[in-house]
Amino acid sequence: MIKPLIWKEWHELRWKMAFGCLIVGAFVVIGLKSRIFRDIIIFVFSAVGSSLLMPLFIAMGLIAEERSDGSLYTLFALPVRIKLLYVIKMILGAGVVLSPILVSLILSLLMAGGREESISDIVKWYVMGAHFAIVMFIVTVVSGMKFSSEAKVALTGIAWVGFWGLCVIIEDGITVRYGSVSWTMIFTPWGFFEVADGGGFLPVFLFHFVLCAAFFLWGARRFNQLAGRQR
Repeated sequence: MIKPLIWKEWHELRWKMAFGCLIVGAFVVIGLKSRIFRDIIIFVFSAVGSSLLMPLFIAMGLIAEERSDGSLYTLFALPVRIKLLYVIKMILGAGVVLSPILVSLILSLLMAGGREESISDIVKWYVMGAHFAIVMFIVTVVSGMKFSSEAKVALTGIAWVGFWGLCVIIEDGITVRYGSVSWTMIFTPWGFFEVADGGGFLPVFLFHFVLCAAFFLWGARRFNQLAGRQR
């Protein structure tokens, strides 16, 4: 029963992965080949763009879409543990979210590795994008799980981006006024490398790891409760 479930989820997600990889990959290839902009601009826009849009795109359809068309309740009726179904959805969803970032990284290294930016700097931008994408994907899916509307799930993700943006604004104000990096940046994935450069890599990584783990477990409970209400 597990293999058909994996195939079903993959069948629904694969076109989204292909679409994301095609769009972002084409942007990277055209940008680096034409050299209209500096390489760093292409790296930043592809990493940041993928980390913002793909989590929203996948989170919108992962549960809310199936709730609205009723197919989720058909899955709940199958002889499989609800939490296992949740894990399958989250793992495959996360893989699809990361795919365009991985494709962009490979293309960037092949086409412009060491040209204007060092390989380590290129990798850093895409690792930061992957880090942000995973955090945003998990918190958006779990926070928006009670909604059957894809638009409301998207608004939930946008609200999180707004909160993280507020943390950046607060940090900038404290930095200008007091001349030090504020630990408000620990609450936003955008601050991962800024705080890490100041020697705080481990605390920030652990905070976001614990955050994702807590949301993941909370999501498993909410998903199980959602299934229980339909029985």
